[in-house]
Amino acid sequence: MSIVSTFQPYRESLRTTLTRTIAIAVVVGFVFAMRWHGSASLATRWAVASILFLWPSFGGHWVELWFLNWLRPRLPEGRHVQIAARLAVWFVAGVAIGTAMWLTGTALLGRIFFRFPP
Repeated sequence: MSIVSTFQPYRESLRTTLTRTIAIAVVVGFVFAMRWHGSASLATRWAVASILFLWPSFGGHWVELWFLNWLRPRLPEGRHVQIAARLAVWFVAGVAIGTAMWLTGTALLGRIFFRFPP
């Protein structure tokens, strides 16, 4: 007797997705803005930080949907394969999202964003 695993596609309304991901970006953006010292007002820092954190919250949602609904059904059902694939997807997506955040921050602030110490 074999157990057949069927993957159910993950579905969620766009309204629910937007509500959750924007709320996450606004809350994390506020926490980040409180700790981010600069010449700009708190409202400006909060707005910029919230826009930046939309990348991991909203973009990350779509990465996870792609993994769950497209890639996972095409992978072998072994748990180790699933874990390795998810880690690989999130590593690549994390680099892409981090780069997008850096580029967005640089575009919004008009200067190099997140300079690394020498």
